[in-house]
Amino acid sequence: MPGPGWAEPGPRWETLPWDDRIGAAWFESQAQAGDAEAQYRLGEIYEAGLGEAQSDDAMAIAWYGKAAGQGHVRAAFRLGRLLERQPGEARAAAAAYRQASEAGVPEATYNLARLHRDGVGVERDVRKAAALYRQAYAEGLTRATLDLAQLALVGVERDEVVALAWALRAQEEEVPGAADFAERLSALIAPEARETAARLSSDLPRP
Repeated sequence: MPGPGWAEPGPRWETLPWDDRIGAAWFESQAQAGDAEAQYRLGEIYEAGLGEAQSDDAMAIAWYGKAAGQGHVRAAFRLGRLLERQPGEARAAAAAYRQASEAGVPEATYNLARLHRDGVGVERDVRKAAALYRQAYAEGLTRATLDLAQLALVGVERDEVVALAWALRAQEEEVPGAADFAERLSALIAPEARETAARLSSDLPRP
């Protein structure tokens, strides 16, 4: 089944070849006619340099932007990712991630959390970042658990017990680096705090 933002009915996109038999020109004809899925696919072609097309981030951004403007959420996510690499486009990247996040793309939610954590393109807001990381985890992005653990050690509300609780959950979710992080943090806090963290970890919400 197509994911969020994938247009249907219409051409059977999954059966179309990515080679010169079709090429960028065919997709562009459909995209110029206003087909959001074709605009998204054309963005992919220019981003990756598929077929006869040369890799061209500016063209990819333009076509992803057109598709996102029609509500294509995967295009909005790809747009955010490309804009984030462009100087001076952090605010626009955050807006694109927000569009995709609100439509249920967990990777976009995760990236938006990172921008809030670092204050890139948006106001730095650790609480907002934590809420977004939680949302990304609730949507199935398990690596957000380690970010939540690390975030709990940042700022005026530093809480080592909460940090260890999330680190233990990240370890349970087999997030790379979580076991080492949990081990190092456990060595720094009292046994009673470790027990509290273990209980808290078991009570944390799951996806």
